[in-house]
Amino acid sequence: MHMFFRVLCLLSLFGISQFYFPNSMVFGQFSPIPAVELELAGSVSDGDHAPFWFTSNSFGKHRLYKNSAIVSLKLSSDRAYTHENMQIQYGLELTQRLAHENQLWLHQGWISADFFRLVRLRAGLKEETLGNEFTPLSSGSVIWSGNARPMPKIEVGTPGYVDVPFSQGKLQVKGSLAHGWFEQGRFNENVWLHQKYAGIRTAFDFPLNFTFTFHHFAMWGGVHPTFGQLPNDLESFFKVFFVRKGDEDAPMSWQENRFGNHLGSRNYGLDWTREKANWKFYFQDVYEDGSGGRMENFPDGLWGIVYQNKNTTAPLAAVLYEYLQTTDQSGPVHDNELSLRGDDNYFNHGIYRSGWTHHKQTIGTPFITSPLYNQHIDHPGNIRIWNNRVKVHHIGLMGTLMPQLSYKLLVSYSENRGVFASTITLPAVFAFEKPLYQWNGLFRIDYSVPAARMGLGLTLAADTGKMYGNNVGMMLTARYMPFGSL
Repeated sequence: MHMFFRVLCLLSLFGISQFYFPNSMVFGQFSPIPAVELELAGSVSDGDHAPFWFTSNSFGKHRLYKNSAIVSLKLSSDRAYTHENMQIQYGLELTQRLAHENQLWLHQGWISADFFRLVRLRAGLKEETLGNEFTPLSSGSVIWSGNARPMPKIEVGTPGYVDVPFSQGKLQVKGSLAHGWFEQGRFNENVWLHQKYAGIRTAFDFPLNFTFTFHHFAMWGGVHPTFGQLPNDLESFFKVFFVRKGDEDAPMSWQENRFGNHLGSRNYGLDWTREKANWKFYFQDVYEDGSGGRMENFPDGLWGIVYQNKNTTAPLAAVLYEYLQTTDQSGPVHDNELSLRGDDNYFNHGIYRSGWTHHKQTIGTPFITSPLYNQHIDHPGNIRIWNNRVKVHHIGLMGTLMPQLSYKLLVSYSENRGVFASTITLPAVFAFEKPLYQWNGLFRIDYSVPAARMGLGLTLAADTGKMYGNNVGMMLTARYMPFGSL
C-alpha cells in the first residue's frame, strides 16, 4: 500500500510538472495553469451528533461531530491536455480537519490518460459515484454512493460511453476493470477490491432511450485473525473474476459457496426527451449471492424518477423522487440444508466482518447504516452493519432563485428494521424491538461571486425520529478559486 502511494505521488508530480515547465520533453511547449480551489467548511449542531445529511454522501469528509471544521486545497487539470491521440488529466486534494481528530489526509490524488478516446488508464484516489441515479439530488446509488472516502484504485476502461462500430452513434457501450485497496485497521487487514462494470445505451432520435449497466464487486485477499493469509494469487483472482468456488486452501464457507465476498447491482434506465424537459426513470437492484442474482429479492433496490427542466437556471430546474427498499433480502431465513437462500444480509459478511464499508462508512446507500454510528458502543460488533432492512421515501428539488443564487432541498423519510438474524448472533445492544422511523432534511443555498472568484454556501439540516435522533445544524462553506475556469 505504501509503495502504491509513492508511485502514485511520483506519477502525479511528473504529470503536473509537464504542465508547469515549458521545456517539457514529453508534451512540448504547452503548459496550462491548473485549477486551484480553496474550500473552508464549518458546522455547528445540537443533538446527539451532526444531522444525517451533513455526514452522508460527502465522500467521508464530514463525520458525526456536532461541531466541526475542515479546510481543503484542490489542484486539478483545468482542461485535458491533448498530445496527438492522448489526453492527460489529474487531480490532487489535501484535506485538514481542524477539530477533534485534527487530521490531515490525502483526500484525492489521481492521474488519468485517455488513448484514441477509447481507452482510459487511471490510478489513485478520486471521488466518484457508480450508478445511473441523478446525483445532485439522489439519496445515493445503492452500491457506490459517494458516502465513503475515495478508495485507491488502478483502473482500465473506456472514457465514458463510446460508439459501437457501424452503429452511427445510435448504440454506445462503456466498461471498466479495476483493482483497489481497502483501508487498514479493519477486521481483516490488507483486503483487496475487485471491480468491473459493463453498460450499454441507445441514442436513437426517438423520445425514449434505454440504458443498462451491470456492476460486479468483490472483496478478496487479506489477513483474517483466525484463518491467516487468505488466498491472493493469480488463480484466486480468476476465481474472483469468474465468481467460482474456493479450493481446499480457502475457508470452508468459500468451498461451499463463492470465493470472496461478492456483491453488485444491475442498473436499468429509461430517458424520455420532451420539448422543454427531460424525464429519467431508473431502477438499481442489489445482489449479494445467487438468490439476489436471480432477483429472488425483488423489489429490493433503488427506484427513481427525475424531472429536469431544460432551462437549468429556472426556479425549478429539477425534481426527484426515489423509493429505496432493502427489506425482502430473498426471505428471512438462510439454510443450505433446506435450500433456503434468504437473509442476504446486505453489506455484511462472515469472513470480512467490517463489511462493505470504507473508513467505517457504508460504500453504498447511506440508509444502510454505517458502523460509524456504532462507535460509541463498547462491543466487538460495532464494526458491523446492524441496520440493512429499510424502506425510504426521498424527495429532492433544486433551482435558481435569482442570478448567482441557487438552492437545493432534500427530504427523506425512512423505516428502519435492523437485520434478519437467521445466520448471525444478534447482540441485544444492536437489536430492533420494532421499526424505527426517521425524518431527515436539508436546505442549502449557494451564492456565487464571479468577480471575486468566490462562492458562499449556507446549509441547514435537521433530523427527527428514533433511528438517528433529533438533531439540527448549520454549515457555512466558502470557496475561493484564484486560478481555473469558474
